[in-house]
Parts: sequence; structure tokens; C-alpha cells
Amino acid sequence: MTQVHHAGGTDLAEVYLLNVYLLNGVRYEAIKATKGKLPTGIQALIGMDIITSGDFCISNLNGKTVMSFRFPSFARTDYVAEQNRAAIKHRHSSRKDKKKKR
Repeated sequence: MTQVHHAGGTDLAEVYLLNVYLLNGVRYEAIKATKGKLPTGIQALIGMDIITSGDFCISNLNGKTVMSFRFPSFARTDYVAEQNRAAIKHRHSSRKDKKKKR
């Protein structure tokens, strides 16, 4: 048993040793996990120990949420930088269009 801290306070929880196998073939062996109170239908809550070992992405295009995970990480994903580059490119193309109209 160990003490766990969560949004609802603090509890004592049972500790288990698990092997976690993700759908993309990534395996984590001998992960310490605690038994938690999860909503009906939820079997597990993946922690930051696993999430921070690779790249985790959530996208919501056209109202459809998709989650993806890759391991190992091989590229940096930065949506702010991507958006800034797109805005600069758009400004440059707008300037070219204005010059053509003159």
C-alpha cells in the first residue's frame, strides 16, 4: 500500500507491478502502478512516466479527437512555431499579391 494524492484528496492505494503494451508495439515492463478510482469503462490512466518517454499528440480536426503516441521521439513538435511560420508565409504571399495588382 502507498499514499496517493489526487484531485479529490489523499488515499491509501494498492500497488501493482505491470507490463504495459501499447498498440504501436511499444512495451513498458515492470511499471509500478496504484489502484485508482476511475470512471466506469476506464481501465487505466497512463501517467507522465510513460507519456514523457516519447511524443504524445492530441488533435481535434472537424470535431474528431485523435490521440497518437510515438517512441522514441525523433522530432520536436511545436504547434506555436508552426502557426507563426504559417502566418509569416501568409503575410509574404499577401504582399506579393498586392504588388501584382498594382
